[in-house]
Amino acid sequence: MGNRAIPNLEENRLLRALQLERIESHLSQIASYDRLAGSRGEEEAVQYIQEVFEQKGIWYRIKRYPVLLSNPIRAELRVFCNGKKQQIPAKTRSFSGETKEGPKRGILRWIDPGSLVSDTILFQLIERRLERDLEGCIPCTPILNPIQVLQLEKRGAVASLQIWQGKEELIHEGINNPIWGTPNPEQLRYYTNLPILVICQKHGEELKSLWNMGSRLEGEIYTRVETGWYSIPQLEAEVGPKGEKLPFVLIGSHLDSWYQGATDNGTGNAIVLSILETLQEWAQDLRFPVKAVFWSGHSNGRYAGSAAYARDNFQDLWNRCIGYINLDMPGLRGASDYSRLASGPELVDAAKDIVYEITGQKGSYVRPVRGWDQSFQNIGVSPFFVWASTLPPGHPDSTANTFMSYWWHTEEDLLPYHDPEVLLQDGKIYLLAAYRLASYPETLFKPDRLIEEIDSRLKSFDWGEFPSVLQSSLLKEWQDFRAGYKKYCSHWIGSEQRKHRPQQQDSSHQFLRLLRSVKLLNRLYYTEKDSYTQDFALEQEALPGLSRISSLHDPRLSDEERELLRHYLIQQLNRFIDTLDRTATELAGI
Repeated sequence: MGNRAIPNLEENRLLRALQLERIESHLSQIASYDRLAGSRGEEEAVQYIQEVFEQKGIWYRIKRYPVLLSNPIRAELRVFCNGKKQQIPAKTRSFSGETKEGPKRGILRWIDPGSLVSDTILFQLIERRLERDLEGCIPCTPILNPIQVLQLEKRGAVASLQIWQGKEELIHEGINNPIWGTPNPEQLRYYTNLPILVICQKHGEELKSLWNMGSRLEGEIYTRVETGWYSIPQLEAEVGPKGEKLPFVLIGSHLDSWYQGATDNGTGNAIVLSILETLQEWAQDLRFPVKAVFWSGHSNGRYAGSAAYARDNFQDLWNRCIGYINLDMPGLRGASDYSRLASGPELVDAAKDIVYEITGQKGSYVRPVRGWDQSFQNIGVSPFFVWASTLPPGHPDSTANTFMSYWWHTEEDLLPYHDPEVLLQDGKIYLLAAYRLASYPETLFKPDRLIEEIDSRLKSFDWGEFPSVLQSSLLKEWQDFRAGYKKYCSHWIGSEQRKHRPQQQDSSHQFLRLLRSVKLLNRLYYTEKDSYTQDFALEQEALPGLSRISSLHDPRLSDEERELLRHYLIQQLNRFIDTLDRTATELAGI
């Protein structure tokens, strides 16, 4: 591990102060409520946390945001085959369309999801010429992303029947919406009117087997979804030194859940509460304050609460936020794997140290992570742990070849599915991360790692038909910037010098300038839209704005569409160069 940090005596005392009994007590109480955003159960959970803060003397406030939420109410699926009718258990999705006037019928037809584009830009390019070749049909597929569903609707489908790819017969709740948080007016077109039903893999395979044998399958579907504006509560707390201009660490965990959500995300909420209680006792040792927010609107609003917080606290997050620590689904039964380090490249070495110190495992960087309430990427805030423990590959409790559990987003997500030992271990990881980031952040950041990741991504592009002059211009600008940036990296204190950490408050000015340079580069690394908005809630690769270079080779594009895509890419190239210039200007002020 090289010059890895070792918890000192002070940190070991801090870790021992985190009590499992207290975490378990919080979890038991929070997981006793059904906490769908906008519900009475969520309000009761907020009241419980509020009472804990008052008892411990922790500063807090509650702010309410108007957001668009969507609640699946009911779904029915009947299949007719050879004169027989079969009722199949199904669920619909948040932001699904409704049948409204009554059940709808259509012929079941299996289609290849690979024939559907999953990217917003490609969809925008091809949607004008989509044929209505699915009229009278209910296309059957594995789970689709929202952009693929929009294509089915454009092609005249009656509904979308989606089949979960896990072995369990439990049906998971979910959301069909590519919009992150509250939509801008021009984004309203991305909400589908197509009814969506989800069934388990077993029933899907049974139906497909009949279809493969030549049987004519007709489906009758009914969906009901309540979509509208709600006022959601968002509880924010703060411990440590006070000061409106001090840098701060942000911790977040979504309080709302599907049903009682013991492990998604009652465990996360319980750890955050216990971290705040512990740091309140150690407040005099913190150099900077730690803010914690319990998000609402995560499950049925696509991160609506954290997105609203990012919008309303834009300047503070840009000027003062050191990093964002996210707690989601810690303490799962069987979650023994800590190898997937979901932190920003500039903080991944610090995350690696913490995981090794607490668990003895050696993790590695995974990739840029989209989702998981990462509502601060457009602003450029560095993620420091998006998750901690996960189910190891091939674990019997996992679903659909992921590290998600088979009880995730179901009525079964109850207390027996958490592991107290894993929960405490995760708690120690998050506590140490918050403490170090709030005490000596300069020792944790390695911006050269971010530079390396951007450089590697640029080198991986197949520039192909992209104008060579523009390609050369961008790469030259990047190499010149990269060479000049190296000297500024020396301003950051290496981890091996941690015991000589700065304590003077006036040293934070230079640090924040350096931190803002990282935020500007993060905007390129994670996003393609402006800093004051949100990218789509879809999977994205590093440097998403330029990554669409690969789509220039897509055979589905016409020459005109390819030229439009090239126009878009040149704009993204200009954005890249402009951001480098802004970063250099920021550094020049040091």
